[in-house]
Amino acid sequence: MVSRPAAVLLGAAPVLAIAAGGGDGLAKVVIVAALVCFTLGWCALGVQAIRLDRPANAPRPA
Repeated sequence: MVSRPAAVLLGAAPVLAIAAGGGDGLAKVVIVAALVCFTLGWCALGVQAIRLDRPANAPRPA
């Protein structure tokens, strides 16, 4: 299962990249924002995978 924030970041990245369109100054800023969203989305997925890979804590006696 993909975490919701990671999925939003990965989904927002191509939308921002397509919305940037032209090559003026503002478009370059939007492209950088899209790259940041894409990178953060993959980092969030990696952190989630590492956390899910760890064994569950052993139950403590009552």
